[in-house]
Amino acid sequence: MTPDGGQSDPGQARGGLPAAGQTPQSSSQRLILEKFGTLNTKAKRTSIDDNEFAWLENMIPIGDGNLRALYDNGASIYTPGVGRTIVLSFPFNLAAVSYWAVFLDNGTAVQVRQSDGATTTITATANTFRCTASFTPGCCQWGSKYLLIVVDDSVLGATNGYFIWDGTSLFGAGSLQPQVTITAAGAGYTSAPTVGFSGGSGSGATATATVTNGSVTSVQITNPGTGYKIGETVTLAFTGGGFTTPATATVQLMPFGVSGLCIEVYSGRIWIGAPAASPTTITFSAPNNVGDFSTANGGGSFQAADSFLRYRVVALRQSNGFLYYWGDSSINVISNVNTSGSPATTTFNNSNVDPQVGTQWRDAVQPFGRALVFPNSSGVYALYGGAAEKVSPQLDGIFANADFTTFTPSAAAMTLYGVKCYMLLVKSNDPVDATLRRYMCLWDGTKWFVGSQGSNPTAIALQELNSNITAWGYTTTALFPMYATASSALKKWLQTKLWTGSGNIVTKQSLAAYLQVFNNFVGDPLMTTFQIDTENVPIQVPLGGAGVLTFVNSTGGILQFQNSLFQNIFFVVTGYVISRGPAQTYGEIMGATLTSFNKDFVYVSISILYQDYNISSP
Repeated sequence: MTPDGGQSDPGQARGGLPAAGQTPQSSSQRLILEKFGTLNTKAKRTSIDDNEFAWLENMIPIGDGNLRALYDNGASIYTPGVGRTIVLSFPFNLAAVSYWAVFLDNGTAVQVRQSDGATTTITATANTFRCTASFTPGCCQWGSKYLLIVVDDSVLGATNGYFIWDGTSLFGAGSLQPQVTITAAGAGYTSAPTVGFSGGSGSGATATATVTNGSVTSVQITNPGTGYKIGETVTLAFTGGGFTTPATATVQLMPFGVSGLCIEVYSGRIWIGAPAASPTTITFSAPNNVGDFSTANGGGSFQAADSFLRYRVVALRQSNGFLYYWGDSSINVISNVNTSGSPATTTFNNSNVDPQVGTQWRDAVQPFGRALVFPNSSGVYALYGGAAEKVSPQLDGIFANADFTTFTPSAAAMTLYGVKCYMLLVKSNDPVDATLRRYMCLWDGTKWFVGSQGSNPTAIALQELNSNITAWGYTTTALFPMYATASSALKKWLQTKLWTGSGNIVTKQSLAAYLQVFNNFVGDPLMTTFQIDTENVPIQVPLGGAGVLTFVNSTGGILQFQNSLFQNIFFVVTGYVISRGPAQTYGEIMGATLTSFNKDFVYVSISILYQDYNISSP
């Protein structure tokens, strides 16, 4: 808020209220807020910049004169069965179809199609994906073909914790892997041959072959089988199909002894970090193979022995041609990955980025433009290539009061009204009553603000397809899109700076409040509670001109229209609406708190008309 016009003169009264018979000492002035800035919880409300907010919730500062209300979450697309709860939801796509892998508290999981909520069982076998308070599955994609899953829980002795899901079958230790290598395509096939398997202790494996121009061009594993053991060899056999030259192919088993906390695909290889038994170890696969971690083919592992890796590897993320891994107190980068020789050997560069800044929270690391953004207990940082910079000093008040002991932050990103925003779900104090609650800290790359949702998510995640970036939330019993539905139940509110005007020893008298609003929602009468705040008791301003058309007759009487059910009908103005109201209060500092439950609107300008009254004397 900035002052506009007028000069103040000394007064004679003492203290913050005017003396009896005291007259104003200046012409009227205005406090105006229409160049909307960032939320700032670091400084006290009297000390933030004129255009900053002491609190800004469910309103996004898009630009000057454009502070727009956010939407509430949409309807849930999935609810688990009776007695089950969601512990993790991860988005992925197979070809052009978006899905969610939903992991449940008993170690089972389902695939949920995002478009309609249709479900497919990933596994109904309890404890397949062992989930505890410290370990939930880590997930990533291999292209748009597979969902890769890694789990680890040393209490249950989980050493075989690597899985692949292709939308139909789940591949894990003791089964075939999904990739089949055609070593000779054959010739003369007039139809697809039958695929059989021999060798090893397992059973139940099935597959189908695809023939193109008389040759076998691919084999799809339709059942990976079970019961295979370490070191066993499985052979494929093609029968029938009318060939002149037979085709041959090979398939490997899924790896044994691979597990971990985090997973990423980089440089055509799978990288898995931090098994419970060795929390500073990273394992990598052979190139271009989702199931081969053998050293003979270029797979391997290494242990991060740097002194600044205090506890464990927490997260793996690739960006801008590099692979970064976070420890709880450090960040390293891997680059220049090459595999050569026979037997194959993989080499790469491993350099430290920051020996003192890391994160404890795997699911709060998100790509955001050219940066990787992540939080720790001191704030939010952006990793730009080789430097991690704190970007959230304005949130220091939130982080100082956050609960990082019983609640684990998570992050997402979303494009809101054309503005791409990083969002971090935290549990911290409510600025009004200091109770702990969950809300999102959102950042557009410059400004911070806060968002909440009616379903109050326990975690959030990003879903992206065709450059459409959306955020989703989940609770223990629901999975839903965020910021998706215009809602009259979602509270939108803000607190401006407490402005000192002509000085913090000058008592000011407010005269009126003005609010310019643009209504985006037909049939939704604009209603905003406008409270003027001072160091004394705040007052509410009765705003007029809320955008409802009133019809009167020739004698000035109000005409009230009703429908066939005798319900009142209101005619609402969309577009620009000017609301105003008289306000008389006194204070040496002055600002505003605005609250609205309207569905979709834009604050264009917020202002208070006041005049200086007297200078307080000691």
